[in-house]
Amino acid sequence: MGSPRRSTGKYDTRPSPRRMGAEERIDCAVAATFQPYEATAAGYALIAAVSGGQDSCAMAAALCRWAAVRGVHVHVAHLDHCLRGAESREDALHVARLATRLGVPCTVAARDVSAAARRLHRGTQEVARDIRMRFLHDVADRVGAHAIAVGHTQDDHVETILHNLLRGSGLAGLRGLAPWAGGLVRPMLTVSRADTAAYCDALGLEYRVDGSNAGSAYERNRIRNHLLPLLRSEHNPGIDGALLRLSELARADDDALDAWARAALDDCRGRNDRGGVSLQACALAALPEGVRLRVIRLAAQAAGDPLTDVTLKHTRRVGEIVSEASMGRRGAATWPRTEWRAETADGLITAAPRRSPCSATPVAYDAPIPGSVVCPGLGIEADLALCVERTGDGLFLPIAALRPPIVIRNRRPGDRLRLRGVGTRKLQDIMVDRKVPREQRDRLPVVCDAEGPLAVPGIATDDRALQDPAGGAWLRIRIAPLA
Repeated sequence: MGSPRRSTGKYDTRPSPRRMGAEERIDCAVAATFQPYEATAAGYALIAAVSGGQDSCAMAAALCRWAAVRGVHVHVAHLDHCLRGAESREDALHVARLATRLGVPCTVAARDVSAAARRLHRGTQEVARDIRMRFLHDVADRVGAHAIAVGHTQDDHVETILHNLLRGSGLAGLRGLAPWAGGLVRPMLTVSRADTAAYCDALGLEYRVDGSNAGSAYERNRIRNHLLPLLRSEHNPGIDGALLRLSELARADDDALDAWARAALDDCRGRNDRGGVSLQACALAALPEGVRLRVIRLAAQAAGDPLTDVTLKHTRRVGEIVSEASMGRRGAATWPRTEWRAETADGLITAAPRRSPCSATPVAYDAPIPGSVVCPGLGIEADLALCVERTGDGLFLPIAALRPPIVIRNRRPGDRLRLRGVGTRKLQDIMVDRKVPREQRDRLPVVCDAEGPLAVPGIATDDRALQDPAGGAWLRIRIAPLA
């Protein structure tokens, strides 16, 4: 990627010799976020995820000001979720114009999130987030970017802390948003929305306003537009600062407990021949409850559980079994994706992937192309590779027919496949016709893309996945049981 060009318009990417107010705060915030990486800044590449709103537009401009004098490459990326018709299309055009003005490359794409949510039987906001992150990571991989910058501000941080508090979160949730996490960087996390608006005004940058943010359809909007103003006016004018202090304390305590729990996990590990992750019940029982519950969750993660849908009730149930096992009694507990068992013979409690999820427990795993994904809720691991010849074993899908993201999940009510020479049929009926035992139907992997099911390997494949690929490009999926 080439170095950013200076804009030929009235906006100048060179830093001003003197800046005051919002400009100074935002430019300093960006510099401080990347300060630990200054030694290797030359040649560093960033994706700026820009929605078109004031926060992300201010972030993109500030990143360009910071990057222009450091040899850092910025690439703007925008995804149109196709949720607001012409308005969202205009957002995409605005972002493209902004990137041109800033003198940096830009990737704009569109995905029909509503259609994907219907086909995958998942919530629109959840699917939008997953598709957006997959898009951003795809762009980052293509341009060789080291991180993805998003425009979350201090206001978003406060709203997240309060939202997690209302949900009954533990310390991890009270931490709020992190400046760096999972390849994401949030350079605006110490500045306010008022600052980003003032920054855009000072630089003459236009930005888009999403009218849906003023509504009350989503919990985050209700917190932003109703609850926080009420708390500020009638309870504590400094509620934002109070929540930020709570976040700092929670972060320090959470880090300390996490380090303790990770060390305790190593100390408590037991040897066994049954597979999974085993812990010595007596050693685990001797730990303080807060550390013990963390060790239990870490052990489940080590066994392949993403901890989705795992609640405090689940964790405490295993804690009860630990107490029973330490006194020589057997016990068992079932999580959505993990089976826990305690045996009297060896004094161990073992976490292993659950092999038989029920239809009432949906599981879904995003599959990277290429790459591999462990699906503990299905008891399998899938390997995905691109190839030009249809040779060897596995499920072969024509690249031209796919609509990413690829998801591997268990069946959902209403799943259908179009069978060649037969027509569209319910997956339930197909399984009955193929004499799939009832107890196996809910744990068979269903390979899907954004348009719905593509195949149940070994059972049936949708007609659109059987067409000859243009140029002979295939996606090969090999599925194997977890060891």
